[in-house]
Amino acid sequence: MDAGKLIIVGAGGLGREYATWAKAAGFEVTGFLDRDSNALQGTRCSLPILGNEDDYEFAPDDRCILALGDPKVRARVAESLVSKVEFATVIHPAAIVGDDCRIGHGTVVCPGAVLTADVDVGIHAVINIGAVLGHDVTMGDFCTLCPHADIMGHVTLGDSVFLGTQAVIIPSMTIGDSAIVGAGAVVIRPVAEGATVVGNPAKPL
Repeated sequence: MDAGKLIIVGAGGLGREYATWAKAAGFEVTGFLDRDSNALQGTRCSLPILGNEDDYEFAPDDRCILALGDPKVRARVAESLVSKVEFATVIHPAAIVGDDCRIGHGTVVCPGAVLTADVDVGIHAVINIGAVLGHDVTMGDFCTLCPHADIMGHVTLGDSVFLGTQAVIIPSMTIGDSAIVGAGAVVIRPVAEGATVVGNPAKPL
C-alpha cells in the first residue's frame, strides 16, 4: 500500500511517533518541519529536518500532518499552511474505525484507538493510543485525546478540547470549546467552554 509522500510538522516526541504510525499506514515519510533545527539531536530518528513550516516550499505531491499537541498551536499552524499543502489523514492499521464513522483531514488515529459507530471527528484531531470513542460521539476540530481517553456514547466535544490520559466522559455529556479535562478525570457533568476540570468526579480547577 502506498499512501504517498508525507511531511510531518513538528519533530518532537509526537512527531517521531507519527512517523512510525504513518509508515505503518503506507505513507513514505520524507522528513520533518521544525523551527528547531536540532530537534532530533539525541534521538535515534534517521529522518531529516527539511526546514520549518514558515519558508518550506512544498512539492505538488507533498502532503502533511501536524504533530503539535497543543490544539491552539495546531490550529494556528494549520491556518498558515492551508493554501500551501494538502493535509493527509493517517489511520494506523491497528486502529478500529466503524464503517459509518467520518474523520476530517489532518486527523491521526493511532494504534489501538477505537471509533465504534456513527462517530464524527473534525479536522486535525489527535486520537492517541488506545483512546475509545463510543457510538454517536461528535468531536470538533483540533481536539487532542491523550492515550486511553474513554468517551462514551452521545458525547459532544467542541473545538480544541484536550482530554488527558485515561480521562473518562460518561454518556451524553457536552464538553465546551477549548476545555481541558485532566488526566484520570471522570466527567459526570457538562464542562463549560474554556474550563479546566480535574479529579473523580471532575470539578473545575
